[in-house]
Amino acid sequence: MFGWTEPEVLGRFLPIVPEERRQGVYDRIQSGLKGEIISALDVRRLRKDGSLSMSACGPHPARQ
Repeated sequence: MFGWTEPEVLGRFLPIVPEERRQGVYDRIQSGLKGEIISALDVRRLRKDGSLSMSACGPHPARQ
């Protein structure tokens, strides 16, 4: 969907997130790990070719 291969993304922090938005994503992840409620939002994601894609992102319950 975004054009990245497995070797290109392993070990990297979310290459689909534009650099200027990474801190916000990190903050949301930390909030979720603390048990805080995360609401749905529209996000911009970076394709390998450098173009941006609009996506909807929201929380989903994890099941064991």
